[in-house]
Amino acid sequence: MKKAIKILLLFLIIFLMCTSICLANEITASNSEVTSQGNSETTSETPTDQVTITNNDIYIIAEENVVMSELVNGNAYIIGNNVTITGQIAGDLFVIAQNLTIESSAIIYNNIFALATELTVKGEVNDIYAITNTFTLDTSAYIGRDLKLLSENVNLNGIIMKNAYISSNSINFGSENTSYIIRGNLHYSSYQQASIPENAVMGEVKFSQIEENIETIGEIVSQYIISFLNVIILAAVIILVSSFVTPNFANKATYCMSKRPFSTVGIGILSFVFIPVLCIILLFLGVSIYFSLALITLYFLILSITISIFGIAIGNYFANKFKETTKAKVILLSLLSVICLWLLQLIPYVGGFVSLFILVFGLGIFVFSLFVKVKKEDDKTITENKN
Repeated sequence: MKKAIKILLLFLIIFLMCTSICLANEITASNSEVTSQGNSETTSETPTDQVTITNNDIYIIAEENVVMSELVNGNAYIIGNNVTITGQIAGDLFVIAQNLTIESSAIIYNNIFALATELTVKGEVNDIYAITNTFTLDTSAYIGRDLKLLSENVNLNGIIMKNAYISSNSINFGSENTSYIIRGNLHYSSYQQASIPENAVMGEVKFSQIEENIETIGEIVSQYIISFLNVIILAAVIILVSSFVTPNFANKATYCMSKRPFSTVGIGILSFVFIPVLCIILLFLGVSIYFSLALITLYFLILSITISIFGIAIGNYFANKFKETTKAKVILLSLLSVICLWLLQLIPYVGGFVSLFILVFGLGIFVFSLFVKVKKEDDKTITENKN
């Protein structure tokens, strides 16, 4: 455990040395105030209008308000509650926010990639890729290429020079006198056809019906059966591989569960939160992109088999209660444990908490087992054979 702590501390120190993210409770800016963390050597101010120019990517994380008024010769990565863009960005804009507003003075020369509850565009943009609850394209807005959008409510009043690909329950255009909001084609999907003025779309309009599927009892039962079979088959593969390829893993898993339960839960919670945050930060920084992608892939892979990991720990624990412990007993009891855990997840109201506990505890067992060494005396304690 000490070795694991040393490794984590060393990794954290290296990570902090490489990080250039600006953390703040509230970030606002005007013509004389900088809102982002950039390279001080590449940042200058013009003495006439006091506009900040940054020849570098910027990274902003804030709890409340973010106002970006700089001229950024690079990409902008922003996470905040209320984000307002009034400056110009030569690269791409990546935003996760509650409310995102692109003001009329703003120019995004490349693309916007946004995940926001409400997105309002008033300025000039090249392309937009967004997932929102409400999207508004103001009358002053100008999209130079395409709009690709998934939104509950869409209001279109500005200009889209090429095509619009929209999935929404409600699509509203400007007044009937509006001249060609979409200069290319409109491809949209919804539960019902939208009322589109004749002069709103210059190209073709293609509509795809979204059908509401009302499941029958037979379909629901078949889904449960398929889910059960998928869980059992995957668990069987994991348990068999673990038994023959890494036979000591079962003892380590049982040790973590029975002898270090609180440490295992703590490590599981830290890993559950820290790993995805670390991957997102590394992606924003552009450092070790392939490493972060590989790590997040491994992270989700482990989460998908946490029920099998937890089942191995429980099955091996009860198998060791028998006088003669064999691999067959460990495998069988591990599978039975997985079945019991799966059934517990189906309990109304309680099942969600059970699933979360399985994810955290199974992840904790996996991470903890990478560092723990089961001594012979501990192994004997785990395997409490009947005399």
